[in-house]
Amino acid sequence: MAGGTRFEMFRDPTDSWVVWDCERDDFASFGANSLYGLAESHARTVCNLLNTTRGGARPAMRPWLRPVDPGHHAG
Repeated sequence: MAGGTRFEMFRDPTDSWVVWDCERDDFASFGANSLYGLAESHARTVCNLLNTTRGGARPAMRPWLRPVDPGHHAG
């Protein structure tokens, strides 16, 4: 999948396909099902669906990578 989307797919070491949630940094899920061990066509279909319906076109948010305001002090 193209970079910059929330959900991406890739082949895993067992030659199956995974749909990855870049925002959560974990397997994507659909209902109660984690999306791994899939056929390529199924992974592509679900990945496209998730990117269309779950705001996947927005860049993945990874709060630990956000710049820290040097003037802000915790405490």
